[in-house]
Amino acid sequence: MKLATLECMFPELKGNCYRTGYRERANPNAAISRAIGHALKQGKGKRWSTVRATISVVEITPNLEEKA
Repeated sequence: MKLATLECMFPELKGNCYRTGYRERANPNAAISRAIGHALKQGKGKRWSTVRATISVVEITPNLEEKA
């Protein structure tokens, strides 16, 4: 599984111009796409034309508990 984290700044928005989106999917393209959608939903109804974004993709390994 891949976890995509998107940290973006909308310089034209007043107040809190920072948004963070994150999503977990099987491939990186899907994870990035969903993370962008998650961040944009937070600024719903706002007008913007410029976005600065940093995208981080990491591999998540399932947490397998060993039974004694």
